[in-house]
Amino acid sequence: MTWRQRIVDFICESSKRVRVISDPHGLLLDEELLALLQQQEIVVLSYEDPLRFRLVYEEDFRMKWDQHQSTPILVVRTGYFDLHQLPYDVVSRANQLYLSMNQVFPNLDVAVLDALDSRAFDQILESPRYPQKSLTYEDSAVFVMRTLYRVDPDLVGSEEDLLTLIFRVHSTDLGLSPGLISWLSTLLNGYWHSEIPLSEVLLSREKWQQYLAQWSHQNDLLWLQGSYWIKRLGGDDHIGENEVIIGEETHHSIQEFLHREHLVGLDWIDKAYDMARIYLATYLGNDTYSPLTCEIERVFYEWVLHHYALMASLPHLPRPKMVHHIPQWISHEWRIRHDRWALVVLDGLSLPEWIYLRQFLSLKWDQCDQWAVMAWVPSITSVSRQAIFSGRIPRAFAGSIYTTQGEEKAWKTFWKEQGMDLYRVLYQNTVDTMTVKDFMQQIDSRDAIMVGCVANMVDDLAHHAQMGMRQILADLKQWMKDVGWLSQLIKALQERHYHIVITSDHGHTPVRGIGKPPTGSLSATKGERVQIFESETLRRSVNLDNQWGIDWPFAHTLPVGTYPLLARSHEAFNTEAQGVSHGSISWEELMVPVVVIW
Repeated sequence: MTWRQRIVDFICESSKRVRVISDPHGLLLDEELLALLQQQEIVVLSYEDPLRFRLVYEEDFRMKWDQHQSTPILVVRTGYFDLHQLPYDVVSRANQLYLSMNQVFPNLDVAVLDALDSRAFDQILESPRYPQKSLTYEDSAVFVMRTLYRVDPDLVGSEEDLLTLIFRVHSTDLGLSPGLISWLSTLLNGYWHSEIPLSEVLLSREKWQQYLAQWSHQNDLLWLQGSYWIKRLGGDDHIGENEVIIGEETHHSIQEFLHREHLVGLDWIDKAYDMARIYLATYLGNDTYSPLTCEIERVFYEWVLHHYALMASLPHLPRPKMVHHIPQWISHEWRIRHDRWALVVLDGLSLPEWIYLRQFLSLKWDQCDQWAVMAWVPSITSVSRQAIFSGRIPRAFAGSIYTTQGEEKAWKTFWKEQGMDLYRVLYQNTVDTMTVKDFMQQIDSRDAIMVGCVANMVDDLAHHAQMGMRQILADLKQWMKDVGWLSQLIKALQERHYHIVITSDHGHTPVRGIGKPPTGSLSATKGERVQIFESETLRRSVNLDNQWGIDWPFAHTLPVGTYPLLARSHEAFNTEAQGVSHGSISWEELMVPVVVIW
């Protein structure tokens, strides 16, 4: 029996329809566990955002109970040990349960496992060398290193051994927890001196590749060693203005990924930059990878239609997974650092476009973090961009689901709830129509601590790209080289000591028109890749036998009375022969960048 099934059985033993569970280590946030609970008609609702919790609790559960309607079993998850910090009306009708890492991993030091990716837990528990007696922190850490990465820190006696250890850490998608990085760096630095900044290169695969690239330029021998390790990590891909060269390791790893039996959202996020390079290669005319992008789309569509909704239950730490997590993550960092932040939303920027665009920026990339997150469905501005600035799931803004007019208020409301002086919170739409100098004067006049802004140039280019993705890339290159607005903005913000977060609300995909559904006045909103109806009955009357597209199955993530009809892969609800659009669930639309410039 797996650890996940044991937790499911533990929860199912309770008799009441509400179970409040203290889960300080976040075991209930594992995607596969959430899917298992879903199969048992058990819904997990985390008590983190009181407003979101109360909204879902009242509409999906309490009101239905009052009307004697059936509902799934509700699990209210909290990180608190004292469950009485939750609302009394919830706790009073619930079984109270406590879930600890010690219940799952006897004999191991919990501090070693805390913040470790839960996808690693199966390997640890299934190890034939799982300890039969209690281990110290150090012994637990050595056991985890041997089990997950097949390395023994005690046997690192040369630089080649150290390179092998770092490679094995980064060759998995699991990474190391901050605690293990600190322990391992201290241990290895105590054995012998190395010029490799262990705490940095163990934290990030990208930083390790950057270090190797710098290291390999010192002499021919180091160049051979560095090139060898870069290639093994799939870091030998090359991105240029007119072509992308994909290394053998990247191609092979994606093919292996697509044949895995089980995939979770974090798997897609971890592989996003590799896939983005494949898409970019096809945009620039390399048809060799077209079959691979088709396979990515097929597998991704299948995953989204079955598991996408579970992403909303994941935490915003240690890094964001969805776009609404971004301000929550910034808030966490702000409380630690007490410094200035600027959030720059490049509306419509897809992940492949970001990795093309970034080659025109003069940045110290070893001082940046680059991640991927998922946009909200439907992938339209009024839904996904509003989620970014509000820090909430789309269900929470029922009154403004079809407009972006409330973004400034949502941005300021979020920071007011964090205890910030609103005079020092700034929001600016269409910021790319201003000169950078004028925008900086606006920031300086308020001595702003938290800046949020939107640039619409990329989305405007996409909506006018009659010749497809290659035209967008050509226009982006011209915008970056001739105008240089983004470079100027970043430089000006850095001069004012802002940490900068660049992200997007959605991407877009090449499409061909299939005609317009006969909606008449039935559709509440009309788009090229999505049409939204006010009831499931109205949507069904138009989309009989799914003739027009996909009925979005997760309407509970959206406000009541919001039922999207989504276009299929590379189709649009128009009559144009070809173009570029967004609103549905393709990989290109949902996977967007998050770039942190420290």
